[in-house]
Amino acid sequence: MIPRSFHPFIAGPNNSTINLLQLEHNVRIHIPPFGVPEDKGGEEIRIVGEKDQVRIVTERISAMYEDAVSNSIYLFTYLLIYFSREWV
Repeated sequence: MIPRSFHPFIAGPNNSTINLLQLEHNVRIHIPPFGVPEDKGGEEIRIVGEKDQVRIVTERISAMYEDAVSNSIYLFTYLLIYFSREWV
């Protein structure tokens, strides 16, 4: 499950990444809006289509999530080091 805070990274600017994946793989991808509570499926990204294509898109979205996580950890570490130098 991909946390809601990473959904914009997955969707891309103006949903461009999701739209491209849908066109390339002939699937439908639903990312719930922020207002949907978690217990109502607010964190669940749904992909509908042929089984093989759903698997491929799922793998690509998982890779995008892992990349976003690693980049955010790198950014957080950089900011932490930068600001700690300023205050010392």
